[in-house]
Amino acid sequence: MIPTSRENRIALTATIEVLTAKAAELETRVNELHRAIAEINEQMLSVSDALHRLARSGAEPPAEE
Repeated sequence: MIPTSRENRIALTATIEVLTAKAAELETRVNELHRAIAEINEQMLSVSDALHRLARSGAEPPAEE
């Protein structure tokens, strides 16, 4: 049986709704990942700055435990 144009419109509408919801979820996740990357970048810069200060002062870095 061939779907009617009404059935096609209903299916298309449902597909659009699902894809829109999925796009919103993905956008939220991308934003979360951007924030996490920014936090990691800040931590890396902080560690780098600390290492540069240690190198300039001639101090030995703390021993690992």
